[in-house]
Amino acid sequence: WKIVFVSTRDGNSEIYTMDLDGKHQKNITNHPAKDERPYWSPDKKKIIFESDRDGNGEIYSMNPDGTGLKNLTRNRKGDDFFPSTGRYNPSPFSPDGKKILFGSLREDGGLYTMNADGTNPRRLLTSGGISGGAWSPDGQWIVYTGDVPVSGKDLHVVEAVHVIRKDGTGKRRITPISKSKFTESDNYATFSPNGKKIVFESDRGKTVRGDDSTLHIYVVNTDGTGLRQLTSGSGCRQTQPRFLPDGKRIVFVAECLEGKDVHMFIMDIAKGNTKRIEIPGTENSAFAQYIPEKKKILCTAHVNTTSKVAIFTVDEDGRHPRDLTSPFWSEDPRI
Repeated sequence: WKIVFVSTRDGNSEIYTMDLDGKHQKNITNHPAKDERPYWSPDKKKIIFESDRDGNGEIYSMNPDGTGLKNLTRNRKGDDFFPSTGRYNPSPFSPDGKKILFGSLREDGGLYTMNADGTNPRRLLTSGGISGGAWSPDGQWIVYTGDVPVSGKDLHVVEAVHVIRKDGTGKRRITPISKSKFTESDNYATFSPNGKKIVFESDRGKTVRGDDSTLHIYVVNTDGTGLRQLTSGSGCRQTQPRFLPDGKRIVFVAECLEGKDVHMFIMDIAKGNTKRIEIPGTENSAFAQYIPEKKKILCTAHVNTTSKVAIFTVDEDGRHPRDLTSPFWSEDPRI
């Protein structure tokens, strides 16, 4: 088991690896440029990451020991980057490891795929109001959020969940447009493990223009039916939902107005029960990845004693939290 992550301990953002217990931490990029957002390939033979080392944002690959560096995008006409709607997004690799999903500012921008070796870049969507992007478990579909103009007395735009086939065909909107007259956003959409549902965050249903104090978690079937709000309450931003591998639970983070701390929660979708995952001595925790074989959560949190972000593992029931990287600022962990 190896974790790849980002740390600024050497003066700038570099890519590191370490064992699951935090041992054998190694800088594998060693470059003055900003290197960030690393991801393992599904077969663990490659690491891809973003860097500006060639003068603009590009996507690179390398071997796990830092050798074999390759610029995959080789594009000087605009930045290339992994899709993002929040912290610690799903892997841009297709499940079979043959394709990489990315965003680009080339050709007026858009959402693209390319082969894992950087060949055959293909634009799926133009840039108009596109956010995020995540693969379906079978690798045939991509879910994202995109702008939908709403006409009428109060002309405005909403961001709704869409899907598109990996070849760029079959684009369709999944979430309905609410009756609100204000701009709304569905975001951070990802598939369930069986590919039949999509979970996402949204401020839909807002009653005050510009109000961003409340976000809720929703789930919907991939055919657009069965839209259901999973969280409740006002004055809480409940964000970045992800299904756990059993498909019955989700993990998300929440920030409420009565307190500034951000905490992780696990929810049983059928029962609606939630459990708060709290790491003592920290605040502002963020879920990165679930490790099913270990029944552990890989996450980050702000350590109060050092005022720096560190990487942790913690049991899914909240027990046995382990700080892997203090006192160094570290984030973006991936297994």
